[in-house]
Amino acid sequence: MIPYLCPELPEKQKDALSYLVKAPLVYTHVLLSNWTSFANLGIHHVVAPGAYHTYAALDFPVSLGSVPIPQ
Repeated sequence: MIPYLCPELPEKQKDALSYLVKAPLVYTHVLLSNWTSFANLGIHHVVAPGAYHTYAALDFPVSLGSVPIPQ
């Protein structure tokens, strides 16, 4: 798209832009009923390069009030 929007780009740069690699960006949210195993290990986030989920982190605690959590 960029070469069409910026026709003044040098040909070498236009060619380089045609080789862009596209990868999906996936966000997954999971509700944990018991997160204390993470706390016991002192872990807030996990980085796993090459895995399907490359970064996993605990968010700030959220109060759901009296909403029942399915077991």
